[in-house]
Amino acid sequence: MTAYDIKTTLERGSTRHFWRESFGQLYPALKRMEDAGLVHGEDDPTAGGRPRRVYDITEDGMRAFVGWLGETAAPEPVRHELLLKLYFGQSCGPEVCGDQVRKLQMESEQILESYEAIAETLGDIWVDHPDMPYWRMTLRFGISRCEATREWCEETLAELEQLSIDRTAAKTI
Repeated sequence: MTAYDIKTTLERGSTRHFWRESFGQLYPALKRMEDAGLVHGEDDPTAGGRPRRVYDITEDGMRAFVGWLGETAAPEPVRHELLLKLYFGQSCGPEVCGDQVRKLQMESEQILESYEAIAETLGDIWVDHPDMPYWRMTLRFGISRCEATREWCEETLAELEQLSIDRTAAKTI
């Protein structure tokens, strides 16, 4: 595949729900892997277009991939803009924070619906595929995360509503 093909596959496949790469990450990674002998790249000129580089995984690359699968996963970097805004919510008030939380709630509901549609498709079409148990595990993580986010949003919106009521009451005193 070319780098473009890899990125397109990631964006359209099921992994898009938990892994994204930019071209700025992908091209240097492919170069490092090629330099290390993990992939083999070959120029494939296209008629009237830019030359493309097509990559194939090598035997060493496949061994490295399988070895990487057995390594402990690196901790996820924590960057959650909504939580940062909520942390400083006193500066804007519960109404503004509530709007932000409601947007997250809507997004989570939409993602949950798409996960449920994927679950139906997996169960109907791919039920006998040998990767099915692993696909189900990753899908269940996404569903659980959305359900937890929904519950958190409901609790947070109730608390923000109470803060708004308390704030209004304090102004009338």
